[in-house]
Amino acid sequence: MADNSSKNVVYVKSKIGSMDNYDHKAGGGTTKVYDKNENYDNVKSRAGVKSRAGANDNIDHKAGGGTTKVFDQKTSYEGVKSRAGANDNINHKAGGGTTKILDEKTVYK
Repeated sequence: MADNSSKNVVYVKSKIGSMDNYDHKAGGGTTKVYDKNENYDNVKSRAGVKSRAGANDNIDHKAGGGTTKVFDQKTSYEGVKSRAGANDNINHKAGGGTTKILDEKTVYK
């Protein structure tokens, strides 16, 4: 029975449009990626031409700043006192637990 079903598989039609592009071969791989760094060392600005939109108006500007100092020092908390009354009862020990619960059944006569 398995032989008969395998013969019929050859004549089974494909789903609608699934074999239309059967002979397609994937292209791609034709795009070239260039890994070349451009050298702009010899490029000069146009002589006698004013810069566009004020690009070089402040060309001699030197960035300032750098005067702010960031300290990385641990703060010392020695001599700091606790809040008012926070340690007044520091030696307190919780009480309780002295009540005994008896587990005896009482006998009623």
